[in-house]
Amino acid sequence: MKFTAPVNIACNAARRGFTMTELIVVVAIVAILSAGMIGGYANMEKSQRLSTTMDRVVSSLYLARSHAIGSNLVTDFTIVVENTGVKPVQFIGVRESITTGFTARLVSADAANPITISSPGPSIDGVDMQQDDYILLTAQTSPIQNGLWMFDTATTPLLRPQNYASGTTLPAPTGTYPGMLVSISEGGVYEQSIWLCANAAKIDSDATTWTRNIPGLQFTQHTLDWIPLPREIRVTSGGDVRAAVAASDTPKNIVVASPGTLMLDGITINTGDRVLLTFQTNANENGIWVYNGTNAMVRPLDYPHTGTVSPLLSVYVHEGTANADTIWQCSTPGMQIDTNPTTWGQNVTNFEIPFNTDGTADIPQKQRITLVGVGGIRAVDVFQGGMIKIVKEGK
Repeated sequence: MKFTAPVNIACNAARRGFTMTELIVVVAIVAILSAGMIGGYANMEKSQRLSTTMDRVVSSLYLARSHAIGSNLVTDFTIVVENTGVKPVQFIGVRESITTGFTARLVSADAANPITISSPGPSIDGVDMQQDDYILLTAQTSPIQNGLWMFDTATTPLLRPQNYASGTTLPAPTGTYPGMLVSISEGGVYEQSIWLCANAAKIDSDATTWTRNIPGLQFTQHTLDWIPLPREIRVTSGGDVRAAVAASDTPKNIVVASPGTLMLDGITINTGDRVLLTFQTNANENGIWVYNGTNAMVRPLDYPHTGTVSPLLSVYVHEGTANADTIWQCSTPGMQIDTNPTTWGQNVTNFEIPFNTDGTADIPQKQRITLVGVGGIRAVDVFQGGMIKIVKEGK
């Protein structure tokens, strides 16, 4: 009698493994899912940075108001937009009016160990430096190199910031102005120290001498609450637009009553997009608009028809061949929208909101401060009386 052993089909199939095609498909799926997760995480991180930065701005506003009330000093809240010429850098600061200078994160004051400008190394005064930190040098072998610098990396040259630019002459001391003051926020030895330069020197041409701890001055009277912004965040007072009309556009004058298919600065505009017009033949039509397809364009709620252009109104432009990542400011505040002509120019430098000694804001109307980033928009309004209110979140 002859017996045949049964074939274990399930066992053989289990031992067969995967084909190369199956492995490639699985790897491709994992790669696609991973890319999506990484991208989502990156956007979430940027959104969190936007929220965190706005929280610091609001805290700084409250700090300015409390200082104004508590110290009986006139306090300025200042938004400063800097451009070093190499990388765009923005920061927000709260300063008291008695301050005649700046805040730096660290100071190098050791004459035995001067800083090499071309390759500064990673740390000063026991603290690791970060990109865009302001640092003060006071003990360089060549005193011409003393003064404020901006850190990039440990192996790349320091840069002079725009507000301490090469070739600029420091103002001479007077009876009410002791000289250039710099307060230091961190450091193992020099944290919360104040430094004075009393030279009317030309930066990078003349030697400057800095002395520490001026008698009669207190650090809290010279605080500049300095908030460096992540590179993807921009500061304006009037929100953002997708694109702005460029000088190269043809036509530059847009028929707002019937714009038809609209392309600005190389960008095809979609229904609902906010745009900035600056070259209108009728300058009353300049300013912010919302594209409404082939229908007439409309003014947005924050730039309303017959409204008044707020002081120092500025707008961030997201996209475009010529105007992407730029800020535009209206140089004709107080004009009635659609009734009076408005003029717009690129490259905002700064604007300020002064707080009086009683804590009221010396402004004719509310002033909006807007942070624009990948994660959306965060805005805060400052009203007369020093009232501070977050007005919107999201995009």
